[in-house]
Amino acid sequence: MSDQPSALYHFTSIATLSLILRNRTIRFRRLDLMDDPYEGRTADLGNQGKYVMVSCWTSRPDEDLLTWSLYTDSLRGVRLKFPVSPFHKAFRIDPSELQISVIGDAPFQSYVPAMDIWNERYQVPGIDFSTGPVQIQYTDDPQLLVPKVLDNGDGTGIILSRLGRYKKRIWKSQSEWRYTFPIFPMTREIIRLLNAPKGLSKFGSLMLEAMSREQGPGIEHLDIPISEKSLEALEITIGPRCDESDRIIIETLVARFTPSARVVDSSLEGDIV
Repeated sequence: MSDQPSALYHFTSIATLSLILRNRTIRFRRLDLMDDPYEGRTADLGNQGKYVMVSCWTSRPDEDLLTWSLYTDSLRGVRLKFPVSPFHKAFRIDPSELQISVIGDAPFQSYVPAMDIWNERYQVPGIDFSTGPVQIQYTDDPQLLVPKVLDNGDGTGIILSRLGRYKKRIWKSQSEWRYTFPIFPMTREIIRLLNAPKGLSKFGSLMLEAMSREQGPGIEHLDIPISEKSLEALEITIGPRCDESDRIIIETLVARFTPSARVVDSSLEGDIV
């Protein structure tokens, strides 16, 4: 694995750009909803990709038509360049806000609000982006593409970190990196159990049961805040087929929401009819 880059690139539509700049967030989607049909599949426990949230980026500083075509509307979109790990913990959580008594008493900072940390549909445990994104490895090894995820120890754990790290070689040109975090299915029964005496000891087996039957977390995406420092360093490349009206929209959005961001033309502009 190569050294971590200082910046990464994210391709998206102009409509999504408006939401990113206005809301100051990046959307993470479930791994099983990605464009590679292998994503999220396991050799021993069905589809576990629904329990992994991902945001996909590339380290390639050069532009290529394939990436523009795959992730924008007919090359009319944008490429965002952010410093690595642009997210920040925007929410101060008081444990009394949560429906569980095992978190502790001290307030803490979180990437997601209390309602996403713990509710009746899903649980998002502590997210840690401090080590940065994961570099995707490209392989045709079926044991890596569709791994076993059941813990080889006592058999009561699921190793979600084995998912979302490998893709088939046909995707190699993407030079992809990903930010990831887990999301777990939740039920009223589990919440009641955890607040009961000695209930924590049964949490693992109940969670394994829910994930073994592929109980969904009830959502497809979560939005994670971007730091103001990262927004100030943002560079936006205008898609090679954007027209003057697209450019006006992009420049207006930047002027309104993040005037320090730099807007540049595509290196492919003029080479495409």
